[in-house]
Amino acid sequence: MHFNRRNRVGNSILRAMLLCVLIARSCFLLSADTEDIARSIEGEAMGFLCISSVNSNTCTEVLWAVPEDTAQLVYDTIRPQWNPIDSIRIALRTKPFITGALDGRNSFVSADPVSIFGLRYGYDWGKVAAHTGIYGSKYIEFTGNDSMLYRFRYISSTFEYKLYRSYRYSFLCFGQVGVGGTSVKSKINPIGSPDIKPMIPLELGMYGSVRILRYFGLAAGLGTRLALLKGGNRFSGPIYTFGITYFPSAMLEDGKKVLEKLNLKVPVALE
Repeated sequence: MHFNRRNRVGNSILRAMLLCVLIARSCFLLSADTEDIARSIEGEAMGFLCISSVNSNTCTEVLWAVPEDTAQLVYDTIRPQWNPIDSIRIALRTKPFITGALDGRNSFVSADPVSIFGLRYGYDWGKVAAHTGIYGSKYIEFTGNDSMLYRFRYISSTFEYKLYRSYRYSFLCFGQVGVGGTSVKSKINPIGSPDIKPMIPLELGMYGSVRILRYFGLAAGLGTRLALLKGGNRFSGPIYTFGITYFPSAMLEDGKKVLEKLNLKVPVALE
């Protein structure tokens, strides 16, 4: 009785030590290349913990042959978790395509609705995208017998990360930072140069779309904007979008196919 109990305790200690060794060795190998993943291959009596490529199920290096349940336990312990940094790094290895589009949103200034219009240009890697554009908006404030015209103009760069993407649905989050200024001028007495103050607009939000047709669909977004410096005193507030969207990647893909059928050379910028 005591002998069997000591054997069980000894086997448990040995198994725990083996588990620690396997985890340490596996994590060391995984840290060498985060594109590799650990997986468990079940055998008849033994389990094999191995390193395999993320793009292949082929085992490239067997770490150890251990009891099947132990191999699965190690795999469950060290298997990679979702990591946005790694997905961004992998996406940036692919060739991007050029994008250019109108970019508009709705917001509020002093509780009054305003529209923000922009034109942006950038690159899309599929999972992530980066754009830079020019934006502008205006707001009229009535003060007694006069009215003040506020114009907001700025250059801003946007980074997008797609949380989910399929042919029909897309859901992403975005961050935007810019630099510009706010000009203020009287509409009744417009003599003289407007008073211009600098601002730094920051935006964060989420955006989703559903494809109805190949080129067009419906989209909606929600976020917030924080405008720093003196020129941004009135420009902070919520942002929202809703309306029809289009899919330039599908247009670009079909356009390239048409050029190829006509035996015409595809412009380098569209390749």
